[in-house]
Amino acid sequence: MDGSGAREAIDSGPLIDEGRIRIVDLELDTEHARFIDFAARLADDGEAITGAIAVESDWAIGTDDRAAIRFFAQRCPQLQIVSSLELLKHWAEETQSAAADLAHALRWMHVRGRSQPHRTHALFDWWHANYS
Repeated sequence: MDGSGAREAIDSGPLIDEGRIRIVDLELDTEHARFIDFAARLADDGEAITGAIAVESDWAIGTDDRAAIRFFAQRCPQLQIVSSLELLKHWAEETQSAAADLAHALRWMHVRGRSQPHRTHALFDWWHANYS
C-alpha cells in the first residue's frame, strides 16, 4: 500500500468463475421502472441500479453511501443493507484472520477505497480498535 489512493485494476475473473460474484443487469420491466424512480432521487446511478435489482430479486446490497442507505431504509425497508465494515468483519471472523491482516485490510479500505466509517456507524469502535 503506497498511500497514494491511486486506483488499480482488480481481476474479478476468478471470483466470477468460482460463482462468488455474478454479473447482472436490468432485465425485468419492474427493475427498469424502479431504476428510473430511484435514479431520479439518488445522485448515483450505480446505487439506483443496484437497489432496483436487489429489491426485485430479494437480494441484499452492499453500500457505504449514507444518502443511499437513508433512501433505501425509508423506501424499501425490507432491503438488507450491508456495509463494507460488516463484510470485512464477517471475513475476519470466518477466516480467523490474523490481527495484522485485518489491520492491513482496514487500512486498504481507508486509503485505497477512500472510505472511513462515520463515528455513528455501529462498527466504528471495532474499526478503530482493529485499524492500527
